[in-house]
Amino acid sequence: MAQLRAHYPDIKAAGADVLLVTFAPPDRAAKWARAHDLPYRLGSDVSRRIYFDYGLGNARLGDLINLQVVAAGVKAFTRSRLVPRLTQHGAQVGGYFVVDDTGKVVFAYPSKGPGDYPNPKDLLAALGVE
Repeated sequence: MAQLRAHYPDIKAAGADVLLVTFAPPDRAAKWARAHDLPYRLGSDVSRRIYFDYGLGNARLGDLINLQVVAAGVKAFTRSRLVPRLTQHGAQVGGYFVVDDTGKVVFAYPSKGPGDYPNPKDLLAALGVE
């Protein structure tokens, strides 16, 4: 999320936009978006249909319980003082996709676990930004 925020002006300058999709219910998603002052849109996919349509699955246990994930959780908690709620889909991983104006996926990065992000330069290159 921080990488998307940092590169959001470049993404907008390329004529693109960002849609962050969560499986949290709309009220929780809206509260989270406000708490994090997101510059881009946030959609709620409670059924996780979009996750499945894009071939995203669940992380392995080792990808969920490691020092990097625990440290990120502690950092997020101390920054926002929000206690994360456990969900029944806690192992669901996300991904990063660039879809062109015809609906064709021109960049795909399915994450392997929390904290697995694409190189921002690769994502921007898919938009034609060097």
